Amino acid sequence: MKIKLEQVIEAIETADDAFTYFYDTQTGETVYLQDEIITGERNEELEELIENSPRGRFLRFPTKYDIHEYSIMESFVESLPPGTARQELANAIRGKGAFRRFKNGIYYHF
Repeated sequence: MKIKLEQVIEAIETADDAFTYFYDTQTGETVYLQDEIITGERNEELEELIENSPRGRFLRFPTKYDIHEYSIMESFVESLPPGTARQELANAIRGKGAFRRFKNGIYYHF
């Protein structure tokens, strides 16, 4: 299965508490459900379709709350072979300014 990166980025960036976005593996489209409590609206037809479809047809996109940037950086650093790059990046992600230092370290080493 292939999905365009732009489609994933758009779904993650536009997601908020009022909407849950899904990728429909059958059509290749992004669909969303509204939170009835927040929006006052509901798409019962789509809710039913998602609920009654075979498992794996609708894949929920992650939300901004599901993505932990610091953990991603930390896992990346731990995956590197021992050496200068690993040590410098491990030091870069500690304390205030970690994201900027990590980005600069990536540009320098890779």
